[in-house]
Formats: sequence, structure tokens, C-alpha cells
Amino acid sequence: MTQQNDPHNHPTRRASSRASYSPRAPCPSPRANSSRVSASQRMSVPHARDELEREREMYSAHDPNQNAPSPAQRYAQAQKNKAADQRQNYWARHPEESGYTSQPKAAQGSADMKQPTYRNTHRSNANPSRTSRTPRVGEATLSGQIPRQNAPAASGPMPQQAAPSASGVIPRQSRPSASGTMPRQDRPSASDAMPRQSKPSASGAMPQQDTKNAYQNASPTRRSVSQKRGARTNATQRPQGAASRIPESSDFGAERYLSAQRTRRKPSGSLRNKLIAGAVAVAVVAIGIFAFTTWDANKAVSVTINGQQQTIEGQQRTIEGLLDTNTVSVTPGNYVAVDGSVMREGEGTRATATINGQGTEDFSTRLNEGDDISLTNGSDITEEFTEGEPQTLQPTLEIKGTGAVHLYTQKGEPGEKVVRTGNESGKTAEVTTKEPVNGVVQYYNVNTNGDKVIALTFDDGPWDTSTVAILDTLKEYDAKATFFTVGQKISGHEDLLQRAANEGHEIGTHTWDHAEGSGQGVSLILMSSDERKQEVEKGLQAIKDATGQDASLMFRSPGGNFDASVASDLSDLIDAEIGWNIDTGDWQKPGVDTIAQRIESAGPGEIILMHDGGGDRSETVAALKQALPKLKEEGYRFVTVSELINSYPYQG
Repeated sequence: MTQQNDPHNHPTRRASSRASYSPRAPCPSPRANSSRVSASQRMSVPHARDELEREREMYSAHDPNQNAPSPAQRYAQAQKNKAADQRQNYWARHPEESGYTSQPKAAQGSADMKQPTYRNTHRSNANPSRTSRTPRVGEATLSGQIPRQNAPAASGPMPQQAAPSASGVIPRQSRPSASGTMPRQDRPSASDAMPRQSKPSASGAMPQQDTKNAYQNASPTRRSVSQKRGARTNATQRPQGAASRIPESSDFGAERYLSAQRTRRKPSGSLRNKLIAGAVAVAVVAIGIFAFTTWDANKAVSVTINGQQQTIEGQQRTIEGLLDTNTVSVTPGNYVAVDGSVMREGEGTRATATINGQGTEDFSTRLNEGDDISLTNGSDITEEFTEGEPQTLQPTLEIKGTGAVHLYTQKGEPGEKVVRTGNESGKTAEVTTKEPVNGVVQYYNVNTNGDKVIALTFDDGPWDTSTVAILDTLKEYDAKATFFTVGQKISGHEDLLQRAANEGHEIGTHTWDHAEGSGQGVSLILMSSDERKQEVEKGLQAIKDATGQDASLMFRSPGGNFDASVASDLSDLIDAEIGWNIDTGDWQKPGVDTIAQRIESAGPGEIILMHDGGGDRSETVAALKQALPKLKEEGYRFVTVSELINSYPYQG
């Protein structure tokens, strides 16, 4: 090793070391008396070994050919120095606990063994409030220079303090001064591969073990600085240069780096804590819900069971629980054949239950406060069966009331029935699968509530002379009427029917031929069902063919012969069978005055029977001309049957 390779002998570095104080930081104040340590105490064996170790690591880690250490490296070194300083001060104040003694008085009194003086420097301006201390060997200053112990003055060499051993004072080989030529033996250069020579003991007779190993033996629980550095330093980090200087502005970079490290690490811990707290909160909520549900499900409630108020709790709070605890006694249904005979008792439904009026088959339903429960015997269960072809069930017809209007208030609908054969019992039964809907014909008189409204009707037309004369009279007095025509009479008189329709009159059927044949010309009752239907169907079609419009569904049966059987057969063809309130008897030719008087006797809502066909109807025409003006003077209006019924509907 040459003098030029010794980092401590470079004159520029020594000069910078003496001027390494930051202009921003004042000279540190002396330490407090409580923490002041004598030179002999600071140089106790453990402290000396610690200083030596740091010095060796600093010189071995810093390569003058590399860049300055990173902020992380400077921070790690500062932390090491801080910890070592704390140990030093503690051992200095408590030398009896360290196991080592201070230097002998003789050595202390020797001029060559004087304790070195330490120059107070600031390692960093990052924490200006921290009390300054004496830098240690191997510690970098703010300028990046590594101060050396007992650095020689510029004027000449200065003897170096020897490091004490465990049993005494170990004289350290003196460092060469600026003008000296002897290389230091125990500190190889960064490029020197020769192993470090061991230090002699106090007696000089036996070489001493390496300081690092000796200290590890003395304090086995202490990790070496190099081990700590190796654990915290990434392999890719650049080595610290021995000759590099650390500018003061880099302290802010170190703090920024450390702040970023803390910020980067903090979220993981914070997230973990939040997740743990969230899991705990969810568990607490779940436990609370479970506890509340369990308590609510088993608490006592007051309910009404079959009309009696009772208090139930726990198992009783279901229909099944009420049955299992015999709170309510019911008889289960049976298993029966298709004909209703019992095959096996007690194999039907367990019970019939309703909760607050609603039937339920879920007996596990939880009962709540105030529920109204009804429990009765169970129902029967019918065996499986095979069905035959469905059969039609004809509806019946019910006639209600009396009056001129025979209105279908309810049309009948057929039902269905089948024959079932039990798969297990083999028994058969006729079962109605669809109940028929019975028809209802309401007989009544139209109530106009006093309104002067009259319906004029004419049968057996159309007729050559009388029909035309009647249409002319009605037109003269602005009267509307209803014509019940005979279907076979329409042929050849289509123009008359067309005129009547155009002038606002209503045209309905009076059957096709007035119930000739089996009806004897007077009654549909004497006819079969098919004949009745044909009479009406043919009559309706003749009207449509003549006028081009559908005929009215207001129908008048020949002779007024209309009973339940006829009404049932015609229910799908007509809406009402129209009778009369006043029969003028004009077909008997009683005279004009008689016919006119009978017309004039009509009251509000009444239907008047007259004829426009079937013979000479000149008396009818003359009676109309006499009666209509008088009724009109009394305030009456003349309307069709449909208008009368629709304007004043039935009120049952």
C-alpha cells in the first residue's frame, strides 16, 4: 500500500474535513453534564471495537471510483451510528455493567497515550433539534468526508491512540502524517487483496483475534454492522465511495425517500387492519342478527286459534308445532276411491289450516303476534284414476218475473262430465268436470221513470197496401216503430223492408212461416228444438238478405207462445222475446175507434201490439192517424223496442 492510496493522507480531503461544517448549522453546543463521558470511558474496549468495526466497514464499503451513497444507504448508516452512540453513552455512564475497565492510570498519564480529542460535527441537518455529538471513527460528515481518529496536523505526524484489548490497552499502530511515508498496516486500500493483520495483545506476545470476531464472542447476541447492512442493502446498490462527498441538499432526498418508503408500506398495513376490522364488524352483525332471529322466533306471542285467544311460544309457533304438541286436536282425512268409499283411514291431509283467512298448506309457517288461525279436520285424498271421453251437460233455463219484455239476463253455457275408473280400486264414478251455467230470462215491464215514451210494434208483414200506408203515417207524425216480419213474406217486398230500415225503423223476425207445420201455425212450443232454431235462423237470414244489414235480435214468438224450453233453444240466436202491454186486437177488425182508443190508453214505457200483414189492415191505418196526434199532443214520443230497452235498462 502506497501513501497515495491511503484515503486519510490526501491533503484535499483533510482540508475539506476541517471545513465540513454546514453554514446553516451553528456549532453544536456542548453536551449536557449528565451525558458527558470521559476520554477513558469512551475508549473502553467495547467502544474501541465498535469504532474499529465501523471504520473498517466505512473504508471497505466506500470506493473512491464510484458515486456517492444513496439516500437509503446514508439513512441506514445514520441509524447504525445512532444506535452505537446510545450504547457508547450507556457503557460510559455504567462501566461496571460492560465487563471492561478503563485504561490504566499509567497509560492515561503517559504523554504518548493521551486520549484523542473529538471534533463535534453535524451528521445531518434533517433533524436540527437533535443534540450534536462527537463523530465516530468511520462516520461520514455532511461533506461526505470520513473523519479519522487522531488525524495528524498539517505540520507533522501525530501518534495515534492505541485500541485497548479486553485485558488492557492495545496500542494502535500510528498513522502516517501528511509528510510520513509509512503505510498503515491494518487498513488495506480498496484495491488491496491482502488480508488484514491481526492486532497484538497488550503483552505483544500473542496475536489478537480479528476485532469483529472478538466482539462477536464477547456479545453473541449483537448482530454485526455488516450483517445489518447486508440485510437492508439491496445487492444492486452502488457501493459508497471513500472519497465522495455528500452535499447538504441530499438530506432532503433522504427524507423524501424515507417518507416514500413509509407511504408505500403504510397502505398494506392499513388495508390489513381495515380488512380485519371489517371482518370483525360483519361477524358482530351476523351474530347479532342470528341472536335476534333466534329470540324473535322463540318468544311468546298471543294468537287466536279457532276463535280462542292463546299464548304460544317456541315449538308451538307453527301449524305443525300446534299439531305436534296437541294444542289443537284435529282428525286427518282418509284415502278414498273414485266413488268416495274409504280405502285407508287417516292417510289424507293432516289438517285444513287458514292463517288470517288465507288457506295454507305450509305448516312450517311462523306464527306472529295477533294472527288468527283456523285448524279443522284434514281432507280426503282420492286415488289415481283414468278418465273416459267427456260428455256434455246441457244447462237449464230459469224464468223470473212477469212483464212484456222477456230479456236474457244470463245466457246458459253447457258443462261437461266424465266417467272415472280408479287405478287401485277399479271402481267407477261419473264426475262433473265442468258445471253448466244455467240461463236466466227476466220478464219485466220497462220503467221509464215517468218519461212519456211508447213503443209501437207491427206483426205479420210485409204486406202490399197496409205496410206502405203505415210507413207513410209514421213518417207524417215522426214516429218510429218495430216490424216483426214473417220470413217467407219478405220475398217480393224487399223494397218495403229496405224503406223501413232507411227511415229508422227496427226490423226483427216473427219466424220464417209463423210456426206452420208441427207448430200448427201458432206455437213454437209444439215444435222440436231443431225446428224452433230453423224457424228463427231462416227468418233472420231473410231480413239480412233484403236489407243488407243484420236483423235486430229482438224477437216475437208466434201467438206469444214462449216458455223455458223455447227460451233455452233460442238463447244463442236472440237477446230478448218481446211481448206486449196493450193488444189492440186489430186483426179482429173491431173498428177504427176501438183500435184508436186502445192505442190512446197506453202509458209510459208500454209496448203496443198491432199488425201490418195477414189481411186487410185499413182500420189499423185509420186508427193510427186518429191516435198518434193526440198522444203527441200529450208529450209522448214513439221509439223502437231496442231504444226503449237500452234507454231504460232492467233494474233487478
